[in-house]
Amino acid sequence: MTKGRAVRALGLAAVFALLACAFSLHVRMRELTAGYPDEYRSYYIPSSTQAKAFSLGYHNAAADILFIWFLQFYDWYNRSVRYGYMEHTFDVMTDLDPKFQEAYMTAALFAFIPLKYDYVYKFLDKGIEKNPDNFVLPYDAGCYAFFSEKNFERAAKYFKIAQDRNPDKALVRNLYAKALLQKGDLESALDYFRELYRIYENDTTPEGNYYRAAAVRHIWSTVNAIGERDIGKAVEDYRSKHGKNPPSLSAIKKEGLLSVIPRDPAGNEFGYDPASGRITCLTPFDPKKAIGRW
Repeated sequence: MTKGRAVRALGLAAVFALLACAFSLHVRMRELTAGYPDEYRSYYIPSSTQAKAFSLGYHNAAADILFIWFLQFYDWYNRSVRYGYMEHTFDVMTDLDPKFQEAYMTAALFAFIPLKYDYVYKFLDKGIEKNPDNFVLPYDAGCYAFFSEKNFERAAKYFKIAQDRNPDKALVRNLYAKALLQKGDLESALDYFRELYRIYENDTTPEGNYYRAAAVRHIWSTVNAIGERDIGKAVEDYRSKHGKNPPSLSAIKKEGLLSVIPRDPAGNEFGYDPASGRITCLTPFDPKKAIGRW
């Protein structure tokens, strides 16, 4: 065995010996402090600087071991100190290995279970910053914001980062457009849905069929939403000026409140009820005809 290999083998043996001692110490201290007030409990994890020194250059291996350690002992800590322990542990872990994608995602998942969104985004934000080419982490953050927190402004921000990092990923483009739609940026959402349709216009694979059909449905509903919004605003302005709803949509145009009355996605006039001021699309959605239009 060469001298270099002997030194590395000795270093690894020392690391495992230290871990074995630390494990025993952790278990014993857990037993001793089981009845202590929460504020006196220890996290037992060194700082990032100390951990790097103890790892003897094997930073990724030390991060993996710490990851297993965390999974084993996470629920030993009372809730009042659990998330501080988690934050410290994952900070050390990802300082040792900034590319450790699973660590960021696991930390976010553990924080999501009790709906601690501040921790969810804190962990993922660090991963996003440390991994500028990774699209999975901002996509993961966007999914938490979109599907669970229902924070569509935040979701759009994260999906935009993910899309910029992987512009060919249709799933991300579709979710980004949906987030824009939900937060009220209808024109931008429409642009993205139309672009998604153009990408898959001639793609007859199952994926192509899915995204083309999804784009068509959303184009239809978004064009409707834009038309109803614009006409509704003009009706409101007319009502504010005259104290009543306009008798017809043409009255809005005559009043100068709209230069052109929007039409529904099929090119037909919107339905309008002067009594209630309600605007509706009267044309049934036909996917085959709709696909032919775009």
